Amino acid sequence: MGGVYGNKAEQFKALQAQASTQAEKLAAEVKEQPSVLVFDFANSEFWHHGVRYQVHILEALGRDLNNPLKPKMKGRLPDGYPRNLYSIGNISLLRYQGRDRGIFEWVPPKLGNDYEFRTPEGITQGSTVGEIRNSYQSNYFSFEWQREEGDKIRLRYKHSMDLAFDDKLEFLVSREGKILKVRYGVLDEK
Repeated sequence: MGGVYGNKAEQFKALQAQASTQAEKLAAEVKEQPSVLVFDFANSEFWHHGVRYQVHILEALGRDLNNPLKPKMKGRLPDGYPRNLYSIGNISLLRYQGRDRGIFEWVPPKLGNDYEFRTPEGITQGSTVGEIRNSYQSNYFSFEWQREEGDKIRLRYKHSMDLAFDDKLEFLVSREGKILKVRYGVLDEK
């Protein structure tokens, strides 16, 4: 049994390394475009201006942009820990104080300081539902479900390997195929 676990762990690390290399290359290509973020969901990272950031620590981007992020409380756990929302432009992170992971979210740009995105898999805000399905049905992500919500379609992916954390990736897309929201993280957390 240890051999199978070892193989999965090695396979996971190889997939992460490959995604990281691709994300770094893409980040170098768009480094001079300050409105473009490169999302690397295999490593829970994004890149801005050639710099790597952890998705679950959005405050670091705010510090680097000389725009410290002030959390807005959006609820509490029964034991009193606050759930804080950090946002900058059209990206945000909702995370309980004291927890390592949260829910990262991107919505389409509306203002001049908002962000577009690209992924190493070739997905951009202009990608279609079919392109999303083809890109994220992979050795790292597997399809979890698709739901129709009025005039919108929600696609959700989960890790295809048994991992110690439960980050998921979700795309909300209009019937016309426009990406309305990207969410990543502990999406089932209440």
